[in-house]
Amino acid sequence: MKKTHNKKLRIAVLASNAVRIPPRPQDVPPNWSGAPERVAWQITEGLVKRGHAVSLYASGDALTHAKLVSIRQQASFNDQAVGLKHHKDWEFALASKCYQDADRWGFDVIHSHLPLVAGPLAGLIRTPTVHTMHSPLNSSIHTQYTKNQFYVSISQNQRKPFPHLPWLATVYHGLDLAEFPVVLK
Repeated sequence: MKKTHNKKLRIAVLASNAVRIPPRPQDVPPNWSGAPERVAWQITEGLVKRGHAVSLYASGDALTHAKLVSIRQQASFNDQAVGLKHHKDWEFALASKCYQDADRWGFDVIHSHLPLVAGPLAGLIRTPTVHTMHSPLNSSIHTQYTKNQFYVSISQNQRKPFPHLPWLATVYHGLDLAEFPVVLK
């Protein structure tokens, strides 16, 4: 990928259609953390603040300063017509929309938070995709998707099963400390 300095980029952020962004406790399914959705939202908002043209692909109830692109008005988990049982179908449809829009809208990069969904699509277009890996890598399927694709780990340990993937960086998940004030007793 080319390094750019002080250039306004056109960035697509592909996030979850299953959980509202940013997630509230009631938006997160049992046994899910909501962390990938929180990170996707923080990255999106940070890129917008830096002046980039950002399109967020997420559910229609997402709150963002980016251009919101959705295929459903409500996150799948909170939508009784979809629910968790069928949420992957809608995530594939959302990813498909993102990749169809890539050439038409001229994205410089797609930042995917859905690597298993986006991986098969990303190699079909010229726009590079950066996948942030939010979960442990327990499948070799990622090794099949490296054309025009790059990976970001959230820990050094996460890379161990597949050290030969085209890793760009390790970026540890962070918290906006302003949202979690410290109270000393």
